[in-house]
Order: sequence, then structure tokens, then C-alpha cells
Amino acid sequence: MPNIRGGKGYKSGKGKSKFADSEQVEFITRQPDQMVGRLVRLLGDLNAQIYCDDNKQRVCKICRSIKKTVRFEVGDVVLVSLRDCEVPKAELANGVRGDRGDILDKYHPYQYSELKKEGINPYIFGNIDTVSEISKLVGEGKEAAAEKVAEAAAQAEDDDIFDRDEEQEEEEDEENLSETEREKRKREGVVVDKKNKVSHRAKATAQKEKELTLDDL
Repeated sequence: MPNIRGGKGYKSGKGKSKFADSEQVEFITRQPDQMVGRLVRLLGDLNAQIYCDDNKQRVCKICRSIKKTVRFEVGDVVLVSLRDCEVPKAELANGVRGDRGDILDKYHPYQYSELKKEGINPYIFGNIDTVSEISKLVGEGKEAAAEKVAEAAAQAEDDDIFDRDEEQEEEEDEENLSETEREKRKREGVVVDKKNKVSHRAKATAQKEKELTLDDL
């Protein structure tokens, strides 16, 4: 489109993402026929593989009306409109949902916490490699294997959080020591090397044992 308005700010604003400014982010309201999902693979021709909130994998198409204003990438959390119109009414009444859908928009990371509060499938927000593996297994009908992968990832995350909390407590204890206590620990050789997490006393003991071994030889 030609620059009708003119002005030096024309090009600077052209092609900017709708999420360039966090203050402009508005929460997306979902309708009953819509679902949250994670984009795990771009298939071409505006099609994408989506791991959905109901623990199913679907092929969904990016709406042409937004393809120029919203850029989609692997890992995005998206809003999907399911094609329930393709499902017979009897099956729809029993809770069966459409196997395909259309991608309407994507959520900004600032909105993830709100989605979690709403009870969205927590696996959607995991590491993209893990989500891709879960989606693949679900697509192959291996729900039990997918559940194991998800549980292992959750356990690893819990362990990582526990380790970080423990390290933080150690650092806080070290920072809260008085100058007298610091000097005392330094004299006793128990000052901790934060980088290697090994005390100088342990290093000294190991060195002494090594020297004794050499003397025995």
C-alpha cells in the first residue's frame, strides 16, 4: 500500500507486531466452541499441528484474515476454533469434538498465568520439546506413554525448583552472616566456594589425605 499519509514515522510503524507493547495486550475471551492449544509444528499452506487443551492432536489452519498481522511460530499458545459443524449432532451431544480447527489468534506470554488459573491443561505450557513428544504420542494413540513423558517432565521441573530453592537459601544464609561470623568461618576454613559448591575445609582435607598417601608410598 502506498504511503498516502506521509511523514517520517510511516516506515517505523509498518509491520510491527501487535504484541510490541505489553501495555496494549488484551486478554482473549474464549467462546464455547473454541479451545487453547500449543503450536508444535508448521505444516505449510497455513496448516499447523496443534496440541489441544483436551489432550488431543489436531491439524488446524491459520485464518487468512490474520496471517499478515500475527506471526505464528512453533511454541506459540494459540486460540483454536474447532470445526464442530463437521461432527454429527448425536456425537456432539456425547462430547465428541471436531478433528480439525482454525487458528484465530495467539496468546501473549503475559497471559499464560491467567490461562493456568482457568484450569487449562498444564502440559501445554511445558518445554516445547516435551510438548511435541506428548503431542506425537497422543496422535499415535499412545496416551499412557504420553502421560509418562508428562509426569517425568513435571518431576524433573519440581526437582530443579527444589535445587534452586536450596541454593538460594545457602546464598541468603551466607549474606546474612555478620562480619565476625564471616571471619570465624574463614579462619576455620568453611567458607563456601559458591561456584563449585565445595567448602575450603573439604578441599584442605582432600589435599592432606593426598599428601599422606604419597608419604606412604
